[in-house]
Amino acid sequence: MKFNLKLASVVFMLVAVGSFAAAQDAKGWFDEDCSGATFHFTEIAGSNDGRSNSNDDQQLLFRLDTGNLRFYLYPAGPDWWDVQGKRCLAAGDCKDATDAKLQFQQRAKHRVSGRYVINLGGEHAEGMFMVKQRFHKHPRLICE
Repeated sequence: MKFNLKLASVVFMLVAVGSFAAAQDAKGWFDEDCSGATFHFTEIAGSNDGRSNSNDDQQLLFRLDTGNLRFYLYPAGPDWWDVQGKRCLAAGDCKDATDAKLQFQQRAKHRVSGRYVINLGGEHAEGMFMVKQRFHKHPRLICE
């Protein structure tokens, strides 16, 4: 019985670490305002076009408009949310997406992880992401 409990706890830890590592394809941050949230993916692993994945190279931006509903009230789960997306290069050249979606799989205190899909004309990218929340310092966000 003791051995089975130890084995089960080791398996659980490996699964937990594996699921955390799988969410490492894209990293960055998000911030919330009164009408939605903007997600900035600054480190993108496995880009389809062979570019280097440094912060200076490119950034994927996703904008989720929530209306009067605060972002933290959006549920994590299997639902995909249509968002506005774009890819920006270091030179300031941004290209709007023809289609972009986000799925929020896990929410922790100030972190969100999930999946993303973006189509930029003939280019397609998808993967997992994990982002941290960035807070406004001054003034504090007051929504009516």
